[in-house]
Amino acid sequence: MSLSYAWGPTLTERGVFRTRRCRAIATGRTRVALTTSSTVPPGELEERLEAVATAHRRLEGPGIPGVVDDVVVDGRRHVVFDSDAVLDGEGLIAHLDGAQRRVSHAVAAAIIESIAATLLSAHGSPRAADGAPNVLGVLEPRNVLITPSGGIQLIGFGATSFVRELGCRIPLAPELVTGSNLTEKCDAFALVCFSRSMIRHAQLTPRMKRAHEGHAGRVEQRIRQLMQVGNGLVWGAPPALRPSMETGREMWRALWRLGGVVPDHAALRVLLAEVAAATDPVPSLPSSVRVRMAHDASWVEDPSGALIDLRGRPVARRMLAALLTARASGRSLDVWTLAEVGWPGERATPQSAVNRVYVTLSRLRALGLRDVLERVDDGYRFAANVDVDVV
Repeated sequence: MSLSYAWGPTLTERGVFRTRRCRAIATGRTRVALTTSSTVPPGELEERLEAVATAHRRLEGPGIPGVVDDVVVDGRRHVVFDSDAVLDGEGLIAHLDGAQRRVSHAVAAAIIESIAATLLSAHGSPRAADGAPNVLGVLEPRNVLITPSGGIQLIGFGATSFVRELGCRIPLAPELVTGSNLTEKCDAFALVCFSRSMIRHAQLTPRMKRAHEGHAGRVEQRIRQLMQVGNGLVWGAPPALRPSMETGREMWRALWRLGGVVPDHAALRVLLAEVAAATDPVPSLPSSVRVRMAHDASWVEDPSGALIDLRGRPVARRMLAALLTARASGRSLDVWTLAEVGWPGERATPQSAVNRVYVTLSRLRALGLRDVLERVDDGYRFAANVDVDVV
């Protein structure tokens, strides 16, 4: 049993995955869902989604959204994350490019620090039962979610075993491609690649700009030396000799100190919240329908105000009461649950149970609750746009 959602725009679609925005109709909360790409036939590659869902359930915490729902839409599985993000890193880049705007180096450094802290948190979590490391492995703008408050979250953990199917546009750590000797160090490689891809969107400090332009000053030479050493260790060294994420973060900080860069997390949140506020919202919800109902479901007034007396209809009364209880959590009830509610203790064939429930709910709808009770894939529920006054 799952919540019902209003589906918004796709954030990113590439490789085997697509990320979408949605809104839980019962609660009004926005969410982000991961599903298979439209190029993948519905129902296929669901094990890829399960790998990501399993990893996020295990790693849920600051910066890593957990899984709150798992729904099927048009035959395609959707893993729904506990994230109110309204755009991802690709949306941020598109916004900056459209506005011909660059972020300050201090803000760019804050992005790197935030991501590094989240990755380190994942690395410190208990490993999976099979001993696999908690590695993101692939770090592209589409893996970065941006919330309305200007927060940053990462999605995509659990995908290291099928990276070739992700349609990546930046280099991958060699051991990630071969699948051999995976360690958390491949995330250090990924973060360096990510930071290099972001350079064109950052306004460098004067000192960093001079260093990139080849000026011969002592500080500028030291900056270039640090960059060369860092790049050589990450790009050129074997995985075993590659610096850890913690060591890489200290090297970044040393480089920033030389370049006059102080990560500005406050400015980053302001920027991201500003861009998020300019993002199109998820489609609005349907207009509401109001009904009045006795707390024991002995009667109900339909949307027109007509009274429906259920005192002589115990089966329908019990079903309606159960659906009202389920409505509090925004959920539907499947036909098997409704059959047990309607005829407790009775055994019926599956087809008989389905028919009995269908006939009873159809009668209720015919009595005036057609716009109140709706049929869904796994059963029945109160329609999401129904307001119920219980008296």
